[in-house]
Amino acid sequence: LPLSAEEADHGCEGKHRILYTLLRGIGMQIRPRICESRWTNIPNFPRELLTKPEDDECWHLYLEAKIKNRWVPLDATNGLRNEKSIPSK
Repeated sequence: LPLSAEEADHGCEGKHRILYTLLRGIGMQIRPRICESRWTNIPNFPRELLTKPEDDECWHLYLEAKIKNRWVPLDATNGLRNEKSIPSK
């Protein structure tokens, strides 16, 4: 997550803004989605950053692309479809 307006956003929002622009640029139908997640779902997340159990809860942004008349989840942060971050349909 960026710490200032000048710093690049390499978190879920920044990565999905880039992916959204690229996929829309080639004519794909894309829509943003948001879901509840947990910081501890991220591989190698330093547990010492969580001071209280409720600090683990967060929101996660991902995209869905319409492919062959189906909305398919895309997660630029954690892979094509991270089972721990994106809800299943």
